[in-house]
Amino acid sequence: MRQPRGKAQHLTMPGHLFRSLDELPATYVELMETAGRENLYYSGAWFRNLIATTTDPGDEVLLFGVEDDDGLAQALFIARRKPGSGILGSRTLETFANFYTMIAGPIVRPGDDRLEDTLRELIGTVRRNFPAGQILSFPSMDPASPVFPALIDALSASGFLVRQTFGFGNWYEPTEAIGYAAYRDSLSSRTRNTIGRRTRKLEREHDVRYLMTDGGDGFDEAFLAYRQIYENSWKIPEAYPDFISGFLKACIAIGALRLGVLFVDGEPAAAQIWTICNGEATIYKLAYDEKFQNLSAGTVLTARMMEDVLEKDRPREIDYGFGDDPYKKEWTRHRRERKNLIAFRRATPAGALAAAGFISRQLASTLRDRLRPTA
Repeated sequence: MRQPRGKAQHLTMPGHLFRSLDELPATYVELMETAGRENLYYSGAWFRNLIATTTDPGDEVLLFGVEDDDGLAQALFIARRKPGSGILGSRTLETFANFYTMIAGPIVRPGDDRLEDTLRELIGTVRRNFPAGQILSFPSMDPASPVFPALIDALSASGFLVRQTFGFGNWYEPTEAIGYAAYRDSLSSRTRNTIGRRTRKLEREHDVRYLMTDGGDGFDEAFLAYRQIYENSWKIPEAYPDFISGFLKACIAIGALRLGVLFVDGEPAAAQIWTICNGEATIYKLAYDEKFQNLSAGTVLTARMMEDVLEKDRPREIDYGFGDDPYKKEWTRHRRERKNLIAFRRATPAGALAAAGFISRQLASTLRDRLRPTA
């Protein structure tokens, strides 16, 4: 009979370093699938596309994993080291994430009841396998997640000085157990009137067609329309041109895609990419052809997508993704923040120097903010 495991014995196997997703043993693939059902941005499908389409020249991908004493993967840190410049350029590890990522951080098995132990072992694995590392960076984290404080504790216990910085604002709306009618009625009278008036005018004066697809029927037409709309929109070209097509395929593979297009008089006018995962509907990408701006094509399509998703998927929450754009307040009325963690090896000269510089810049920025109103 197995003996009960004490706190210090929770993870008895040393951690591992892998250099590609293809090297991961099956237990880590299963971990990503399990975590991915709760968070799209932890899934294997997400990371395969992200790494394949957004790795820059010179980037080195490093994957640090830990298992329990039964060989079951408990955590995985997918990181990259950029070639950089200066003394710390190649001594910094950061979560493999960028502006496409809404939530990032170490992937931890859901329900882990020894979370801090797991993360301490994970950070220890990073230190043993990457001893040159002076800075660890974890952008776009959810501070409400139990992983966030546990990671701070694990980093601190491992000899790092940890600082938090602002990531981005995120607007959202709880929608559990309500349909579109209840959601619409909860909006401000100005927003409700705007939706109704502009939708009626557009549908009265033009030939309007909506195309909604989850990746099955209509997907090819919708994707071609999305690309045309994006090219004719106000948005700058994608920094990584292959990312979106790979992202849509990944979402289709795990049943997460909701793609909507509004056609006006036979022309693609507006398009939106939504995802559904673990009861959360995220408005991921949206664009409209600028020549249809005066017709409020984007507003009309948003209302139609809200109706379609709320009636069919019944999510517990609508998430408006990245940023504090003013229009998001018309559709969602709650705001939270994503945070970045940056950790410095304080026991090394380079790490201590980097920490001192970072703290000095933070203090200077705070002082400027306080003096600005007086000036």
